[in-house]
Amino acid sequence: MHLADGNTERGDVLVGADGINSIVRRRLLGPRPPDFTGYIAWRGVAEVSQPAIDRDYFCCLYGRGTRFVFYPIARDRVHWMSVANGRPGGHDGPGRQEMLLERHSGWAAPVEQLIRATSPASILRNDVVDRKPDATWGRGRVTLLGDAAHPMNFNVGQGACQAIEDGITLARSLSSGSDPVQALRQYEIDRQPRTGTMQQTARMIGKMGAWRGRATVALRSAVIRSLWEGPVFKLLDQDMRSGARWPTGVLTDLR
Repeated sequence: MHLADGNTERGDVLVGADGINSIVRRRLLGPRPPDFTGYIAWRGVAEVSQPAIDRDYFCCLYGRGTRFVFYPIARDRVHWMSVANGRPGGHDGPGRQEMLLERHSGWAAPVEQLIRATSPASILRNDVVDRKPDATWGRGRVTLLGDAAHPMNFNVGQGACQAIEDGITLARSLSSGSDPVQALRQYEIDRQPRTGTMQQTARMIGKMGAWRGRATVALRSAVIRSLWEGPVFKLLDQDMRSGARWPTGVLTDLR
């Protein structure tokens, strides 16, 4: 591996865990950039002395072409996210907090309270990007991990979780035999079905969240009401919790 400072490093394997804009991925699979989802996320952490929501609460409110998500992350701290359709590469300039308050004016409590309880300078704006599942993650002694391999948008809340699972599965695969190339290919075979399902599910939920027409919004409401407690979401939740399709024994490493 040749580094930017001119140095060279050698090892048994190279794991590209260098994020959604991975240089290792670019060398393996080509320069195609991530896919823009069509919507933008504004994120913040509200400092609230008396949290308006319970510790284990998670809420996602849907509007026409916009959403608002919030949940507690620590004592007196609530993470929130405002999502809206838009073009990539935009900038808000001054008045970002006021713009968000206007967007969510009249929404159910505590939406406006959370926006007001956030320092304007700390509010982040990011274009939301992801990729479709790839059939190839590696070649020879090189493989990918985390967002370099399977970037998924926030709609299933599994990006970092799946990277952790990657690391455990990769370690087990490498320690189970003497051939590193075979171990890397087995790791990819073990992980691709699970992460691919997460990527596709996140995309589907994101597309539904971006709907803004009256008819499609009404359809979305009906679908969510019928499926939220139904078999589809229960199976997805079970899959996230159980580590389905993991190699036998991997879950014991998490204890």
